[in-house]
Amino acid sequence: MEAEEKKVEEKKEEIKQEIKHEHPKKEKGEKTFKAILIVLIIIAVGFLIFVFVKDYVNLKPSEFDYHGLQYTKIREGGIDMYKTSALLFKNGEQFIYNLVIRHDPKELDKIPVDINGSIYKKLYISYDPVTVRCKDAPLSSWRLGDFFGALGVNASGALHNLPEDATEAEKESVKTCADSLDATVVLIREGNESKIYRDAMYKDCIIVDVKDCEVLQSSERLVLAMIDNFFITI
Repeated sequence: MEAEEKKVEEKKEEIKQEIKHEHPKKEKGEKTFKAILIVLIIIAVGFLIFVFVKDYVNLKPSEFDYHGLQYTKIREGGIDMYKTSALLFKNGEQFIYNLVIRHDPKELDKIPVDINGSIYKKLYISYDPVTVRCKDAPLSSWRLGDFFGALGVNASGALHNLPEDATEAEKESVKTCADSLDATVVLIREGNESKIYRDAMYKDCIIVDVKDCEVLQSSERLVLAMIDNFFITI
């Protein structure tokens, strides 16, 4: 009888020990599960915050002042653009010109410019065979034409430095600095560095050197430089 009771007590003790060893394992498993759950919640919340902030930043236009003009950065059709309004002169009177450019004016400011002076009522925008084939050449031509047109300038497209096999129509459209005696010529050509300056001999010829087909950047820089200098026509 005593032997049986002893066996029962030993069995109870074995069961207690088994329960004692299994309990910490269960607690450890629960802690691991909770830790994983917390990490997943943090990741989910972080993702939602990122999406919200990203959309908010993209939708909210940013504004900044630069060279006395207030710019608003907008995004249309997946393209960043910069809007501003400038005070210009036309026929001796002031007017507001609304401008939209594709590039940050702070970045465009890196292109050197030295073009102080005035411009004629007649102007030619002359491209060389390289720059006229740049993908942004049409936008460049439109940007300059729109700006000069707002100033009351009669701007026309032209070419220069044509190859020998150029057509007669192309040759008739040639305009170089030598044609700037009674008109302003904006000579856009390929260069090792993007920069804008007046020709040393023909002061009414503005040379726009373009590197790596930065033809639109250079055209926008020219417009901003003219606004900076409150350009007038003569």
